[in-house]
Amino acid sequence: MPTALNSGRQALPPSVPTPHVPTEQALPTFYGLDYFHNRLKALGLAKNDAIDYGLDVDEQGNILQLVRRFDGSFIQFIPNELRKKWDTIHKRKSAYNFHEESFYRILAVTRYHPDYLKANPERSKYGNQFGEKVRPLPTPLAIDAYNKRTTGGLITFIEGYFKAAALDLAGVESVAFTGITVYRITPDLREYLLRRRPDRIFIMYDNDALDVSSSFPTSSPDSVREGLAPSSVLSSRRNEDFANSARKFATALFSLFSSIDHTCEIVLVMGKPAPPLGAGGPKGLDDLIEVHGASPVTKDLLEFNFTPTFRESEFFAGFTLAKSTCNRKLNRLFLGDNYRHWIERLTSGASYHVSPLPRRGAGGEVFYSYGSAPPPPSPANVNKPQPPSPSSAALRQRTSPPVPPDKAVAGDQTAGRFGVHPSAARRCWGRWLPASQGYAESAGY
Repeated sequence: MPTALNSGRQALPPSVPTPHVPTEQALPTFYGLDYFHNRLKALGLAKNDAIDYGLDVDEQGNILQLVRRFDGSFIQFIPNELRKKWDTIHKRKSAYNFHEESFYRILAVTRYHPDYLKANPERSKYGNQFGEKVRPLPTPLAIDAYNKRTTGGLITFIEGYFKAAALDLAGVESVAFTGITVYRITPDLREYLLRRRPDRIFIMYDNDALDVSSSFPTSSPDSVREGLAPSSVLSSRRNEDFANSARKFATALFSLFSSIDHTCEIVLVMGKPAPPLGAGGPKGLDDLIEVHGASPVTKDLLEFNFTPTFRESEFFAGFTLAKSTCNRKLNRLFLGDNYRHWIERLTSGASYHVSPLPRRGAGGEVFYSYGSAPPPPSPANVNKPQPPSPSSAALRQRTSPPVPPDKAVAGDQTAGRFGVHPSAARRCWGRWLPASQGYAESAGY
């Protein structure tokens, strides 16, 4: 007789099955392949040729930009979630033989699906692997030229792999960076340039590179007071990032080529700014090619006669750079000669709206915020009588303290005319400077 369970009574199966408790994470949401296929179609790239350009798709429908060396080989790495297990096995003193290849993955930059970004608004558009270095992304023409040891010719460096791929498909050798802050010469890029010894290099940016509209404050005073948002102070940070990106990369290129006594023309190129700067129309080079076609866009780029003076063609704008003057020229292009020029550019757009109500920054200075339209009145204040809007002269008199005669220069008057106190303009441009000191002086130019 079988042994009885539960104090002599045979255990019976439950009438209602116990629900299964999952021990693993749920499968990721699949957002479909339409986004991947649409991007390939916009590039004019066949699906069978996508892997040749290092493009793939993951289990969620996000686009993978596979990172390759300049010889075309893929880069493998151990993901952070597997690193602990890897280290634990390696610390064992026993002769345990495990399959190392099962821990490795191919390094890739992830371009998230739009639906994934809607479900995860805290994410940025691109994702890089944790703990891995950010590397340049060569296109097939760059890989082929490196392997064949081709010298001379033109190389373009641009932000975004889709733009580099669009140039490559149009016959222009290109290398992509994943952001403007990573325009730098890495060891593998140095080896590529030393082998290629190009005659010409284009440092390329989108047509909104000179845009200052994002310098306008967006945080409400209440959220600033409650510590939920940074202070609504105008900032030239975006313009400084572009200036630093171009200046540092151009300086590094000049230094590299001078060390091997090689002459290479270096040109700053951006999409032609639209009025207002960067607004309306295609933003990136891949968008230009999609709208106007590859032939006219690349013809305009290659036939554009760049000079030391900033010029515009049908689709592009830019100038040539020289080692002795590139710092000064790039600072002047992106930031102006001083804070007065920057604030004049900030307030010159016809589409900007000046709010009739002043705000106060972290230091108590009064300034005016800019946006596309004034905020609507709250329901509680709709029926309340509203005071008449003061004139611009009255606003200047109310918000601007007296300026000593020796400080009442044209730029300060311009800043006051647009409702930005000169002291606030100095603080938001470049660095926090005393009234008598300009950016160029403080930076040592």
